[in-house]
Amino acid sequence: MNLSGFLPALLASWVAAMLADWLFMGVLFHGKYRAHPEVWRNPTANPRSAMVGSALLNILTCAVILFSAGFLGLTSTAPAVYLSLTLWLAVALPILANWGLFAKIHPLVIVAHTLGWLVKLLAIGLIAAHFL
Repeated sequence: MNLSGFLPALLASWVAAMLADWLFMGVLFHGKYRAHPEVWRNPTANPRSAMVGSALLNILTCAVILFSAGFLGLTSTAPAVYLSLTLWLAVALPILANWGLFAKIHPLVIVAHTLGWLVKLLAIGLIAAHFL
């Protein structure tokens, strides 16, 4: 694993992950979040702490995927994309599908979050292939 490329890869993947979250989980179908407002956070709560927590979780996600790709030697495009798709199919998709089945959430919100996770994981995989 190329450790000199890890920090730039972490920074680039974190920015890509945050942009994917902003677009797919914040902008896309934004009005559909209001379909069931009782599901979401208390409107009087401080949104800054949720945003900081989300950013920290994104850094952790990026670091673990980058480290895994480097450790496993998945530093070319096809294997890194395969890792991303495998993670999406094995983890993100089932969690979000179950969330959609059991929670009172508009279906387009589930679609947006599912696509957001796919884009986020693919971006991290492609960045891993480029930098590592």
